[in-house]
Amino acid sequence: PAVRVVDLASGKVTIAVQRPGYYGHGLSEDDVGPVGLALGESHVPGLEVRWTIHANMDPPPGTTEGEYFHFDGTSIPDLVPAGTPNPSLPGMPLPPSILRYARQFRRGVLIWAGQVRFWGEDTILIGPQRGDPCPECTATGLREPPGICVPAPCEGQEYIWEVGDV
Repeated sequence: PAVRVVDLASGKVTIAVQRPGYYGHGLSEDDVGPVGLALGESHVPGLEVRWTIHANMDPPPGTTEGEYFHFDGTSIPDLVPAGTPNPSLPGMPLPPSILRYARQFRRGVLIWAGQVRFWGEDTILIGPQRGDPCPECTATGLREPPGICVPAPCEGQEYIWEVGDV
């Protein structure tokens, strides 16, 4: 058995694992051997949020923060499988996207679980539109529901993703 230890001040998560010892073998009065804890940092596997500023197609506002998240999707080649249908808004086709169940961790602690809409391509919507703010970002995600809102942002959906979330 292992115990997760969360330092609330720093947000650091460690794992505490019990080490086996010798109990009640009856060979001597001192029948307790090496006993203790091994501490190590935990690791949450998954993709890491690299950017949270999103350029809106329907300003104002020109950008939203934390509603969409952008990440390096090169390690997930079939994130959006070939042949996935393209959703669309009235009069506006969108790139192919897919819903997947996901868990959101912040500093190693689970904070949300649900469906996320993923786009597996680099777009001009990784904001702001000038420059190249996140050259390693090749994919985008968004919580569902509420999904895509026009005009953006969806009510109460800004600032739900932070850089470093997994």
